[in-house]
Amino acid sequence: MIKKFSTGLILSIIVFFSISFLTVLISILTPVNQTIGFKILKIGFPFTYYEQTLIVNELNHSWNMNKLILNCILTWILVNGIYFWRIKIKTNANNV
Repeated sequence: MIKKFSTGLILSIIVFFSISFLTVLISILTPVNQTIGFKILKIGFPFTYYEQTLIVNELNHSWNMNKLILNCILTWILVNGIYFWRIKIKTNANNV
């Protein structure tokens, strides 16, 4: 059981970092950031937990730790739910 829990934890960490990386790429490559006078970087899905704005060479940034924790919990629940559901289906198919 510990092995399954640790595997689910590692998978959820990988998925969380992948989603965060993709939100950074989307934020950087958005055409709106290249046409207006300031740049915005937002990290986080479904809740934005980091935001950085560059306006006239002045960098502003902010973290929202509550949204970061909420994103981590949602990712953990979703990934572990899918992982344990898949294990359950696989063990039921082997028992039949």
